[in-house]
Amino acid sequence: MNGCITWKQKLAAGALAASVLAGAPLAGAATLDGTVGATSSGTVDVQILVPNLVLVENLDDITLNYVPAGGDVSVSEPFCVWATPGTLYDITISSLTNTGATNFVATGTASNVNYSVDFDDNAAGVSWEGVTEGVTLDNGGTGYTPANNAAPGCSADNSALRVTAAESGNLDAAAADVYGDTLTLLVTPI
Repeated sequence: MNGCITWKQKLAAGALAASVLAGAPLAGAATLDGTVGATSSGTVDVQILVPNLVLVENLDDITLNYVPAGGDVSVSEPFCVWATPGTLYDITISSLTNTGATNFVATGTASNVNYSVDFDDNAAGVSWEGVTEGVTLDNGGTGYTPANNAAPGCSADNSALRVTAAESGNLDAAAADVYGDTLTLLVTPI
């Protein structure tokens, strides 16, 4: 009989310990459970974590149409950079040809032509910065300001690329062909 009583006492003590643990918040937890009664209330802390998100959009293909003896050819392409509020960004523009230089290379069937790329964080292109392939532009270390509407995306473009192919010793020496390359724009939140 004593074994039965001892077992019941241990069960009761275990149930009491479990109920105390169930009603107590864990160390470091943000919740507070209520107690048994006619009413009971508890608290729950809520945290919403929104990381620095970025979006580059509204990009279009760029076509430069060279007219022999017509001079250098240049085309601007406005686009959008968006980020969550309070986020600035850096941008890295790289190419399939991976030159690591300011001269980008568009390849043709039998030869290549060179071109340069400039970036501006204004769609109107008021202050162009020369791009070195694969090197991050960081606005002198301060980053660029994106659009930060509540929903991702821009109501208007806010940045631009300019691609220029020089005529002398480049386009005027190239064989008739279609020369191509692909630029990758990597926008990084800071």
